[in-house]
Amino acid sequence: YAVIVGGMLTCIDFIVTCARVPCTVEAPGTYFEFSPVRRAPLLKAALSHALARQLLVVRLQGEVFYAAAQPLVSKLRDKISHEASNPDCQRMSYLIFDLSLVYGMDASTGKLLRKLVAESKRCGVTLLYTGARHALKVRLIQQKLVASDKQLFLNVAQALEFIEDTTLDQFENFQGLWIDLHASFARYNTLMTQQYIRDPLREVFTMESMRRGCPWRFCEGLRLHRHRTLLWAPGEEIGLFLVNSGAVAFYKELPGQHQESGSEP
Repeated sequence: YAVIVGGMLTCIDFIVTCARVPCTVEAPGTYFEFSPVRRAPLLKAALSHALARQLLVVRLQGEVFYAAAQPLVSKLRDKISHEASNPDCQRMSYLIFDLSLVYGMDASTGKLLRKLVAESKRCGVTLLYTGARHALKVRLIQQKLVASDKQLFLNVAQALEFIEDTTLDQFENFQGLWIDLHASFARYNTLMTQQYIRDPLREVFTMESMRRGCPWRFCEGLRLHRHRTLLWAPGEEIGLFLVNSGAVAFYKELPGQHQESGSEP
């Protein structure tokens, strides 16, 4: 009997110890960062506003045991079911699990997460996994936590880029509804689109305020001559050039000026 009681006490102590070890790096947070894709400041603000309530990032760590994961999964399930009746813009639509610091997961945790997957599918929440090692990916597939490879990403930034692109597609659909509402909206959209397409520096000047103090220099067709500069003469001090296309050659000295020095471009 002493051996049995000792074994039971050891199991209880192990469960209590595992329950005290947090399985998350930090408390689950909402949309707090952007993908590395360069976007206009106003577009970033629109994405931040749209995803503030729709995206939740959970960063897991270490060996994820059932005792530590159960409170977290319960909170997530309650949040998903509680917000299911809210409008699309006011409920969670994406849940990201960052597994870059996870090196293991027991079978009980997998069964627990399957309940979360079923709850998410019922409420229209998309689950994404990032940073999972190969062995962990295989386990996710075997335990039916992943429906397809489209839910797996290398890192959080890649998953954020996918979500942002999906959100921009939704913005485009909403914009189409406004365009179809009145002919003046359609004309304005056409003019703005043409202006954006023909702007050679649209990726440089992302806001109208950035154009102040940056005059453009336009030119017509020019005949190119060998070893003759087009934008400036030798000796002029010009600090910045913005080149839309083509190739630029940089010389400390103009070719042919000092043939005896043998300088290279």
